[in-house]
Amino acid sequence: MRILLTIHHGLEQSSGAPGTTLQLADSYRSLGHVVRLCSYEAIPARGRMPVQGQQLAFPFVATATALRLWRWADVVDASSADLWPLLGLRKLRAGRGPVVVTRSHGLEHAVADALRAQAAAGNLRLSRAYPLYHGGWRLQEVAISLRRADAAFFLNDDDREYAVGRLGLTQAFTYVMDNGLSKAFIGLPPPRIHVDPKTVVQVGSFSPRKGIAYSVPAITRVLSERPTVRAVLLGTGVAAAEVLGHFPSGLRGRITVVDRYEQADLPQLLAGASVGLFASVSEGFGKTLLETMACGVAAVAARAAGPRRIVADGTTGVLVPVRDWTALARATLCLLDDDDLRLRLARAGHDAAQRYTWEATAAERLAVYERLLTARSRPPRAQVSHAG
Repeated sequence: MRILLTIHHGLEQSSGAPGTTLQLADSYRSLGHVVRLCSYEAIPARGRMPVQGQQLAFPFVATATALRLWRWADVVDASSADLWPLLGLRKLRAGRGPVVVTRSHGLEHAVADALRAQAAAGNLRLSRAYPLYHGGWRLQEVAISLRRADAAFFLNDDDREYAVGRLGLTQAFTYVMDNGLSKAFIGLPPPRIHVDPKTVVQVGSFSPRKGIAYSVPAITRVLSERPTVRAVLLGTGVAAAEVLGHFPSGLRGRITVVDRYEQADLPQLLAGASVGLFASVSEGFGKTLLETMACGVAAVAARAAGPRRIVADGTTGVLVPVRDWTALARATLCLLDDDDLRLRLARAGHDAAQRYTWEATAAERLAVYERLLTARSRPPRAQVSHAG
């Protein structure tokens, strides 16, 4: 099969959606398929263009790439809104060319709803421009790319139900697909002993969507009530001084901030961590949550759609209400104080994470591609033994 994958980011293995797309490409190739990628690297003069300009330009670059490869590809699998200029004219091409799939890395409409809820609660100030693009036209681009594709892939049931119930997608052509874990996280040793001093870790960007309005007061309470506990914030994307400025000065000496890390280094960075805290107000999947569980760390997560799909509450981790910092703090303190419970949840979470392999998710997605091609009466090209 010949597959074009597009992603509206620069390609970086250690980041969320781009890393996921690279993993998909590698998995498809390992199964004998030919894969090409189109990302921000394809934008002419990208280096002289601000990020906002790249975001506006990319759908047209991706559309041009798709049209150039239209007769080559069996499948064009594009992240949401990448091909809205082409799919806006999709009816002119019905039944012709490759199968087109829109791949969601977290439904933008759900993210917008979560951000507006935070703003209404007084925990976030949205810019005046937000309703014009990210909270306005961008959502229309996403809706076009979902409605006009041959199929749509989502990461959780809530996003799928939103798309069917509120955006008008046909349920039969929507699918919920897990992401996987890179091989660095499969087969790690399960947690066996308790490590002191106890450490609370938060993995992910220091941003409103990741729930910093709730994780900061939760961590503050935990550190204030347990003087020997430390906190580590990994992958903040924000300088340590700025992150620490959100915490009381008397606690900053017990907080370590790592603004960037390589994905392969995460198991070592999490070695000995006691509890992973995840406060996201909107999360399509929760890859860093799953990676933390695979590293043998007991997880406390807000009950957003993605974490709710990954964590079995009370069995493989603890789920608490979204936007409730006191519940996050209480659950974290409970696990810090109960070594047996923490170890039981950590071991169960570690075991549950082992099933999330890229080989399995790639095979599941490829099976859908093949069904769509067969329904189109265009059989997929034979697999080949080399990568493309």
